Amino acid sequence: KAWRSFMPVSDICLADTAQAAITALFEKIERRFGNILIEGALGYLSVSKGGLSEVELEDVLSCNDEVLDGVYGFQDPPVEGIVRIPPLMWTRVRAELSSYIVERQSSNHTVIFWYHRQFAEAGLERYSAGDRAAKLHTDLGDLFGHESGLCRSVYLSRRKKTIDDADRQITPHPLNSRNGRKLTMLPYHLFHSGDIDRLKKETFFKFKFLLCFIEAFSFHELLSSVKEVLSKHEDSDLQLLHDSLHFCQGQIESTISSLGGQIVGQLQQHAGERPIIRELCEQA
Repeated sequence: KAWRSFMPVSDICLADTAQAAITALFEKIERRFGNILIEGALGYLSVSKGGLSEVELEDVLSCNDEVLDGVYGFQDPPVEGIVRIPPLMWTRVRAELSSYIVERQSSNHTVIFWYHRQFAEAGLERYSAGDRAAKLHTDLGDLFGHESGLCRSVYLSRRKKTIDDADRQITPHPLNSRNGRKLTMLPYHLFHSGDIDRLKKETFFKFKFLLCFIEAFSFHELLSSVKEVLSKHEDSDLQLLHDSLHFCQGQIESTISSLGGQIVGQLQQHAGERPIIRELCEQA
């Protein structure tokens, strides 16, 4: 009698490949927690550079109006003026995925990421196909770009309600040499969002960013970061910046305070015809 209560073997669908098994897992999680939340959470995780802290993940989900619209479909946010995903929502999803996620250290932060490359690949394929990848990277770029909190209105369609200047209560990401997380994540996500103009304006052509990056890491790593972008995207402004910095590498490495003078000395001649270089020289 006991064995009769079990599901017949013929009714059990067994995946014949690892990819199919991972897809089945994703589908189960989506059915349980909703497509919109899971597409966002696992999409952000999959496109991240080696992982996100759980606070970062909850922050970026709380900045996603589509996710919030789905979360608050049948009730209003509990605190007036504050709109954020419920604190236990990601915790429940994380518990379901606990066997497939690992913790690691990144820039003095504990981050989570897929424990195996096949999960990362499956997540990218399922949640960042087509135009979705650029949107996910843009959202993460926005998150790491905010130096203070974020207050932005959100419309909850099923509640037929607009919450003006809703406080998302995200963690600030100030630009300083102690915040290595911002210094590495911001250019990465801006580049992969495809917004090269914003990448240049907010990172490599922002004097404070250059100075903080060198103080946090090294001048050599700054040059390597610019070169990596150039290896994937041709840009005459970035090429000129790289070549100019490379020319005076010795002086800057020996005396970091000379960075401003070296930038002006090398690039001022191009400021008239290149607005972004003119802005950098003025900051320097």
